[in-house]
Amino acid sequence: MASVAAPAFDARRAIEKIERRLGAIYVCLTDRERAVCARTMVGMTAEAIALDLGISMASVLTYRRRAYERYRVTHSNQFFLEMI
Repeated sequence: MASVAAPAFDARRAIEKIERRLGAIYVCLTDRERAVCARTMVGMTAEAIALDLGISMASVLTYRRRAYERYRVTHSNQFFLEMI
């Protein structure tokens, strides 16, 4: 199994910025949904997100699914398009 590293410092700043934008645009997202979606948008896998946030991979998938369902999103790119 390949190792999954935590994101580097620059990625952390990008994640924080995306989380803030998601919070401003998608106000109904929970903190955890926002955290998962931001990490998805920077290309982190569900496994990497789980390790980074200290939650199970099943939880990552659940948070992402809930966020997508709430806003009728089918892919993280749709969140990204709303942000630009």
